[in-house]
Amino acid sequence: MVHELGHLYADRAVGHNAVTVTIGLGQTIVRFADPSGTVWAFQPLPVRSACGFFDEPVPQVRRSLKGAKRPKAFRSLGLRERAIILLASPLANATLACVLILATYDQDPNFTFARLGKTGSGITLLIGFLSAALFNLLPIPPLDGGRLVMLAVEALTGNVVEIEHEPQLFRWGTSILSIVALFGALLFFALPSLVIE
Repeated sequence: MVHELGHLYADRAVGHNAVTVTIGLGQTIVRFADPSGTVWAFQPLPVRSACGFFDEPVPQVRRSLKGAKRPKAFRSLGLRERAIILLASPLANATLACVLILATYDQDPNFTFARLGKTGSGITLLIGFLSAALFNLLPIPPLDGGRLVMLAVEALTGNVVEIEHEPQLFRWGTSILSIVALFGALLFFALPSLVIE
């Protein structure tokens, strides 16, 4: 949720507005539009979140527009504005991680990262948020890092990835991420001796 709020408020700061913010996974249990016109949807499983813009090829975004005024397209923004919006979420994750680090040091002045496996669950959250910030900057679509690479290609060549090609690109990226995640999980559970104490 912190990640998506980073996108949303950076988006509004550059004079644009997201169409949807979805928190969770599954059937929508609560749905409402805020005064800025963004449709918020809350779903029961807290395993993902998404911030949707008008010109993204995402079915939920298109459904949210039925009967509503057509908003300004995300792609109509300049490269700089789009880069700011994409970078805002990893920055939000990293900021939260820094706050958790400071809170951890406040509670335990003797804390060191070497003691991660021996400290409380708050440290697990800290690493999770920090990892989310760094993970999201990987240059693989649909992560923010992958979208930033697409912006860099557009800036260098003048060629824009056509919106109808994005779903295929995102599917390839998701497949790569799934393989990396599976390999990482196997490495973590099968080779505990590699964890530095």
